[in-house]
Amino acid sequence: MNKQFCLKQIKNNFPDLKFKKSEIIDYGWNKTVIVLDKEIVFTFPKNKEARSKFRAELEILPKLSKKITLPIPNFDFIPVDKSFAGYNYVSGEPLTIKDFKELNPSQQNKIAKQVTEFLNELHNFSLTRAKKAGVSMSWSEKDARIYYADQAETVYKKLSSNDKKLLGNIFENYCNGKIKTDFKKTVVHQDLTSDHILFDQKTKKVCGIIDFGDIQISDPAVDFSKLWEYGKNFVDKVLAGYHSNDKQLKFRSYRWYIYQCIGNMYCGITMKRKDYWQKGYGLLKLAKKK
Repeated sequence: MNKQFCLKQIKNNFPDLKFKKSEIIDYGWNKTVIVLDKEIVFTFPKNKEARSKFRAELEILPKLSKKITLPIPNFDFIPVDKSFAGYNYVSGEPLTIKDFKELNPSQQNKIAKQVTEFLNELHNFSLTRAKKAGVSMSWSEKDARIYYADQAETVYKKLSSNDKKLLGNIFENYCNGKIKTDFKKTVVHQDLTSDHILFDQKTKKVCGIIDFGDIQISDPAVDFSKLWEYGKNFVDKVLAGYHSNDKQLKFRSYRWYIYQCIGNMYCGITMKRKDYWQKGYGLLKLAKKK
């Protein structure tokens, strides 16, 4: 799905929409994203699975926007066939690990409170309403463990002996142990990485959350897993204000974090994408420091 095809679809469906510049900002696993004049963002799902998730995203976001304090995408440009859609640009830049580390403790605490508020609001959203909007249930924890164990076999072959030992030890300690599976499932963002937490450099605050394309009903620990990029202290700060008595939440979140490392490296190999490999490998190296 190239840029020319996407622009043609936009012009055919929204002939009155005027713009001067267009830029592809993301070649994701399931989407192509185009920004027009840094004012409107159009999302194009790439395959059948992505289109199914996209329909749910279109249905759920207007409902979520009424419950969530931070700005989130709300699609205003939707063609009749709902094959793609556009929303008004959510300002801000991804909160990179580098940017986060440069913040002082007080600023980091404020970021943590904002993220906590977002997760409390999202995870308390009605499951009944989410299901009616088409949000699907995730796979079981057992299935996830088997899936990533299989991927890890492929990843091992590309690692140095030291890195094989590192991943093996982490996988043994965090991914093979039994856990309780009777935790309460919630609506989860599923991809709450640094790429999707938008940051305002002037105010030093989070100014939006984007990309709900993987939204599901799942283990709330999934959303905390992505936050390990910012370090254990940040995860602890977010957990401190989170409304839950789930004592295994932190442990499960770290397990999902390891799965994220493996998944990125695996896709880097199978899709021949160096950026995915580097992302996963970088996360694995961070895991060593936890």
